[in-house]
Amino acid sequence: MKNFQIQYISFPNAEGDHIPGIKSVLEGGVKWIQLRMKHTESPEIIPVAKEVKALCKAFGATFILNDHPDIVKQLDLDGVHIGKTDISAEEAREIIGENKILGRTCNSLTDLKEASARPIDYIGFGPYNFTKTKENIDGVLGKDVFSKLEEWTKIFHLKPIVGIGGIEKEDIEQITTFGIDGIAASGLFRNQTKQEINSIVESINHGFTKDRR
Repeated sequence: MKNFQIQYISFPNAEGDHIPGIKSVLEGGVKWIQLRMKHTESPEIIPVAKEVKALCKAFGATFILNDHPDIVKQLDLDGVHIGKTDISAEEAREIIGENKILGRTCNSLTDLKEASARPIDYIGFGPYNFTKTKENIDGVLGKDVFSKLEEWTKIFHLKPIVGIGGIEKEDIEQITTFGIDGIAASGLFRNQTKQEINSIVESINHGFTKDRR
């Protein structure tokens, strides 16, 4: 999937606006945006999604909406990411069609095997560290679990995995050596300058391109 290695999960500023953070990471070189507006109704999401779509088009970035496959279809977005307790993968796929991207969150090996049998394109796996971004998350998985992903992928033929959950700068060197194909983060990019974001992007890209496995 294009732009898969580095993903920004949006987070609102003090005024509740997602756009400034999205603009910052796009200017810093991030090419995959997930707009995450939990507990927000569709009429409020649609105008924001339209603006994000235009920004992503201008920067050549992939735009994924968290939940709401109906909005993805309506606005012709790149894809949708669903949680374990959201709409089923089969229902989401039927709504968005075969040519859109469909991601799903997983928190255990059982989840990974189950999700990989579904009509999804990638898995968001975590949390790697503790994170305040998500509510009601399962326990932190850390390096003990992530270090098993390469072996699990070979044995169980898992879909591509992006690591999620409280990933910090100091985690990048190690987490990119595990059996994942990308990193998704929110706080990692928050309150950073364009130059700082670009430095993080270069660090992640380097981690995924060096001979690590």
